Amino acid sequence: MSGRKTGYTVLRAVSCMAIVLMHTLNISEILYRDEISKTQQRAALTGVYCLMWAVPVFIMVTGALLMDPGKEIPLSKIFSKYIFRIFAALAASVLVFAIFDDLMNEGGLSAATFTGAFRKLLEGKSWSHLWYLYLLIGLYLLLPAYRAIAAHISDREYRYLLAVLFVFLLIIPQLETAGFRTGFSIQISAVYTFYFFAGYAISSGKCRLSAKAGAVLFVSGILLTAAASCLGAAYFPDSADALLSSYSFPTVALMAAGIFSLICGMKDRKTKIWDILDANSFGVYLIHLIFLRIILRYMSFDPFKYGAAAFAGVAVLAYLVSQILVWLLRLIKPVRKVL
Repeated sequence: MSGRKTGYTVLRAVSCMAIVLMHTLNISEILYRDEISKTQQRAALTGVYCLMWAVPVFIMVTGALLMDPGKEIPLSKIFSKYIFRIFAALAASVLVFAIFDDLMNEGGLSAATFTGAFRKLLEGKSWSHLWYLYLLIGLYLLLPAYRAIAAHISDREYRYLLAVLFVFLLIIPQLETAGFRTGFSIQISAVYTFYFFAGYAISSGKCRLSAKAGAVLFVSGILLTAAASCLGAAYFPDSADALLSSYSFPTVALMAAGIFSLICGMKDRKTKIWDILDANSFGVYLIHLIFLRIILRYMSFDPFKYGAAAFAGVAVLAYLVSQILVWLLRLIKPVRKVL
């Protein structure tokens, strides 16, 4: 396993699969929403919301691995390894996507393709899923402070910190979206800090959740999300989707904490296929949208005409093609250091 825990390997691989399926549903709904029934639209959106746990789980695994006080991570390593890798992947992705867009559209390649890519990189206006890379860079920049907190506070204080983060980053934002403004705040702007700390809390035992409890949380989160999607569309059509599409929605935290607790404690064993899928997962995350766009947009394939199996088929095809391409790219040593 090359020193990696089986649970983390499986979590990253499964989360990557879930993200591909989530994007398949999301892109299909956006492209064909004017041609489908309200029931079909709600089913697709509910599927998206029930898969929202995938990105937080990636962040939780990162927190579990990097917040461990026993792991030495000097500033030089943060910049030379972690931040450099993500920035290189981000810059390359923005450029590739800019070239892809111009080749697929009528304008074609020009000098503006490259100057425009540089501006998109700075402004964060490339393909939407790249927000995750900007997020990682921000987490890495604050990693020394996060690690200092983890190393020097008691388990009780750590649980208190998680409770504060949960209230201010997952509960209060929902009240504000619903129109209730509170004057209270903490000076942490994004919910991803909660997931980062939660991953280490659960993996280290600071917050003990058994696999059985994790399964209950995950299933409960799925059921509550589905119920909120259906009831929200019926009774709160103006705000339900805005709430449910946010990683700050509490049921997302339930699902993420649940599946993380369920899987992260797996006994270490040799799992070659999971190792391969995990090793390629970052690259798959970056490029899978290319194939989804080709299939769903440029080939005009509408999965709603063929049912649930069509969505699964598109997601599996995009995932497998992405896996193969990333595996080939990672044979190139400089590329392997980034992907």
